[in-house]
Amino acid sequence: MRRADKNPQRAHTSWLEVSAKFTFWMPLVVGILFAWPPAEPYIKNPVSEIIVLFWKTKAVPILLGGLPIVPGVAIYIRGGLSRFERNTLCCGSSIWLFSVLYASVIVPIFWVNYGPQLNFQNCLIDCGDPWQFCVLPRALLYRPSSDPNQLATRQAAAIAEWRQRMVGWPLVPINVVLNVNDLSADIRVGTVTLTVPIHDQGTGDQGALITVQGGVLKNYKGINLRFRYRVDVPSNGMDPKDGGTWGPWAGGMFSVHSTIVEQLAELLRAQMNVNVSVMGCSTWARVALWSFATAANPSLFKNVFLDAGGTMGFASIREVGYCGEPVHSFVRRYPMWFSPNTTEEDTRQPFDYDVADVIGDRCHNTLIVTSLAYRSQTENLAGSERTLALLRHRGCHVEVVPEKSAHACGDINA
Repeated sequence: MRRADKNPQRAHTSWLEVSAKFTFWMPLVVGILFAWPPAEPYIKNPVSEIIVLFWKTKAVPILLGGLPIVPGVAIYIRGGLSRFERNTLCCGSSIWLFSVLYASVIVPIFWVNYGPQLNFQNCLIDCGDPWQFCVLPRALLYRPSSDPNQLATRQAAAIAEWRQRMVGWPLVPINVVLNVNDLSADIRVGTVTLTVPIHDQGTGDQGALITVQGGVLKNYKGINLRFRYRVDVPSNGMDPKDGGTWGPWAGGMFSVHSTIVEQLAELLRAQMNVNVSVMGCSTWARVALWSFATAANPSLFKNVFLDAGGTMGFASIREVGYCGEPVHSFVRRYPMWFSPNTTEEDTRQPFDYDVADVIGDRCHNTLIVTSLAYRSQTENLAGSERTLALLRHRGCHVEVVPEKSAHACGDINA
């Protein structure tokens, strides 16, 4: 009898097994990268560039993650993979399948109903990728000057352009009545009337504070306690999900709320004999800035607090940096903020005037306190630095507070 060979030759390895051995990890890696968009601030490196490629060309991750599954399953059935390789393949295939469903099915459904929900998604739509400026400035019309006549002329032209192309005018009558005796204010917009309290905080020596974001007031305890009185202008259904009670039918949020803030400030000064300041965060910072810039009385506000305002809320609309939000992105996602006549196509065209022009020379009489978003590209740091440079050249009163986190309300709580 022939003795068995103690060292039998290994059977020939098929190309299927070789392929499975070298690619079993790919569904896991591709699935994780495809389903996990990077967080701000976006840093350019090989991993982040791969993620951008995957989101811009979905066929690439689908093929890279899907093709290894076929030989992997075949060899898995034959028992040609180790336990580690089998577990990695099974787990990776599940994550890859979820990422494909998320990016190809769930995200498009949300886009149809609610618009893109992630800043990263909006960046790819509006800017192309996180490594390029969204809006490059044309030759600047602005020439540094301290001449108040020139600044006043430019401010009038800037406000006219913004009203025509973005903000518009209220389409219904707006009237605010102050009830000094019971410390309240009646706000009437068209046929809608709301009564808001005037909070007597008993402390503070800086007059009255008007806030236009209410819900995050807890983040501003330090500022709040500096004022004797506080009035919270309600958003009143301005959540983008419900279209906004004071939305397009009334002329858009910016025009309606800024008119309310101006009237309320005038009444507080006249009837309660106090200085008035205004504060807003994010979207409401844009309302606060527009109220300040367009008030009939250029010295109406003592302080203007602009937290996380981003583009149009302090940052330039003519210079939008890496992955910042341009105006046309707002119009596409939140049309209820703007005049009913505003279109995304028009706001994609260059503007002649900028935020610094809208402010004019009013910053000489009013202190502007703004956060600066070093950690949030969405808030357009490049545009904020441009506005800041122009205002400081004019000798404006501007205080800057660096943001501690990406797009969060409460950083100017001083």
